[in-house]
Parts: sequence; C-alpha cells; structure tokens
Amino acid sequence: VDVAARVRQPPDARAPVVRGAGQRRGGPQRVQLDALQVEQQHRPVPHRAHGHQVSDRRQGRLDQAIDSALSVLQGNGKIADRFLESLLVFEQIFYEPIADSPHGTELMDISLSLASEIMTKKLARFHAALTKSLSEAEARGQITFARTPMKPRAFVELLFTALNGVKKRALNTAEFRKLVRQLTEIFLLSIAPEHSD
Repeated sequence: VDVAARVRQPPDARAPVVRGAGQRRGGPQRVQLDALQVEQQHRPVPHRAHGHQVSDRRQGRLDQAIDSALSVLQGNGKIADRFLESLLVFEQIFYEPIADSPHGTELMDISLSLASEIMTKKLARFHAALTKSLSEAEARGQITFARTPMKPRAFVELLFTALNGVKKRALNTAEFRKLVRQLTEIFLLSIAPEHSD
C-alpha cells in the first residue's frame, strides 16, 4: 500500500469503512479489519463487569454482616442467646436482601464463585469468632461438648453446612428466619449444660 498516496487522498476517502448502508471502501481485508475493531470496541462485557460489581457489593455486605454479628456475639447475655442472635443478624444483612428474588440462590452461587477465595477468608473470620465464643463458654461451664463427638470448630462448620441447606428450602425470608432459629436452637441444645433450665 502506498502510504504517501493514501495520505494525499481526500479526507472522505480516509473515512471509516462503515459509511452507511451498502457504502464501503478499502477492499475486503480493510472491511474485515475495521469490522474487527468495531466489534472489539463495542463488544458487550456485561457478565464480567456486572459479575465483579455484584461481587464487590457482596463483599461489602459480607464485611458489614460479619462486623454486626460479632458486635452481637461479643455483647452481654447467655452464650446461646448471643450465638443465635449473631447468626440471625449475619443472615439478615448478608443473605436476606436477595432471598426473596426468584433467582436468589443462583445470584448467591455466582457472587460467591466470582471471589471464592476472598469470601472464604472473610467467612473464616466469622467462623473463628463463633468457635472462640463456644470454647470460652465451655471453659466457663456455660456449655459442654461432653455429649457430642464434635469440638467447637466442627460444631460451627456443621451448623453452617446445615444452614446452607435451609437456604435452598426456605420459600421466603420469614420462613428462612424461622428455620435458622429452629436449627440453631437444636444445635445449641446438644451442648447445653445438664443443669440448664
């Protein structure tokens, strides 16, 4: 291609190839090149962009949920009450905002998979705090793991596994809260001290 000759061409001859319906210049190769450039410039990327935005929002909500739950957990009162309430607060902030959506479960799975390593680390902080609270309560004689083969860490992990199953069963947030409360109370009864009322 004679570059100098092309530069001397009138401005409209160097205009973009796509000029209007049925009007093209530059030959097949130039048409393919410009078409590729246009495609790259305007190709939609909603899945990745939207996915990362959703992931960022979810991570922010997860941090908020954990901080609020820990505030309840570290408060005053019986360990069983604080433990249960912290879980309810956590789920209310983290999960319930999308629970009523017809695609709630799918959105949860997608957002978690987009940043699974980060999310797992954040959730581990909450699990560790719950585990610590149970260990401290056991040391004070407020609960006992004598009647169960589990230790505090395994107790928390199994509880969250069960809660994930509840999320798939509940039809709305009211039912979800009810099931979370019932399930957690059953778990806590298994470690209640024998002299408990």
